Amino acid sequence: MSKWESVFFKAKNMIVLNGSPNRLAGLLDVSRQAVNIWEREQDVPIVRALQMEKLTEGEVTWRELSPQTAIKVDEVVGYVN
Repeated sequence: MSKWESVFFKAKNMIVLNGSPNRLAGLLDVSRQAVNIWEREQDVPIVRALQMEKLTEGEVTWRELSPQTAIKVDEVVGYVN
């Protein structure tokens, strides 16, 4: 399991008790297919990543869920780790 998969699994389980993709899709008002795409691409769209961060009370961050966007944001603002 990749680091991203671990983070996504943790977020799903924190948001919905059993981590059901169908329940997660319902809570985020997206299709089950959208959740499948996120899992396959290992990147959650920023709006949904922000929702998930809020639902996990910051335990899982949007940066962890949307690493491609985080890289782009860091490039724009000149963030250096």
